Amino acid sequence: MPTTWLSDYAARSLGNFEASSVLDRDLSRLALTARDDSVARERLFTLLAAKIERFAARFRDWPLAPWTFEDILQEAYPIFVETLRHWQPRIEAGAPAGYLYYFLRVYPHWMSDAVMKLTGRRRPAVLTLPEHYCAVDPGSVEAVVVAELLLAELCEDLSDEEARILRLRVHTDRPLSQVASQVGLARRTAYRRWHNIVELSRARCDEERSAS
Repeated sequence: MPTTWLSDYAARSLGNFEASSVLDRDLSRLALTARDDSVARERLFTLLAAKIERFAARFRDWPLAPWTFEDILQEAYPIFVETLRHWQPRIEAGAPAGYLYYFLRVYPHWMSDAVMKLTGRRRPAVLTLPEHYCAVDPGSVEAVVVAELLLAELCEDLSDEEARILRLRVHTDRPLSQVASQVGLARRTAYRRWHNIVELSRARCDEERSAS
């Protein structure tokens, strides 16, 4: 992959597009071929380049020394290849589907993980979604059902206090400071509980990724 891929590829990409079921089906067909075809792989990477650039640009002003932003860019293509390897296509109307939604959900997290690993920083305390959830169209009824199942699975391994925190965060989208007050916890205690929840979600996803 050329080190100047951003300026070159982004000019021929789809740009900062909006996801749609039609675009998802087209990209999913290409993604299925791209697993074993280098030409299709480069084409798909080109089409997604503007989105990838936006994900990578978040780290442009980070203190990365001794690394540089160019080192971060070198992680972009291998991570893209990993999305192809781990994506599990579903079939709709006789054609593969789901890659675009999967890519948009997992790529930013995997890029963040790569930067954290490179720089030795701690990952931000955000929930990591399992791949079977990432393959679902976020606007579908199926997404709501899968999300509730995921929530129930996580809560099974949490204390009652942690489960309440998780449900409030997911269902109300309130800041953790407000959740802490509602649950009756000190803010620092709530942040420790949330850290435990995040680590559990990551552990589950790591297990799923290793098994695939």
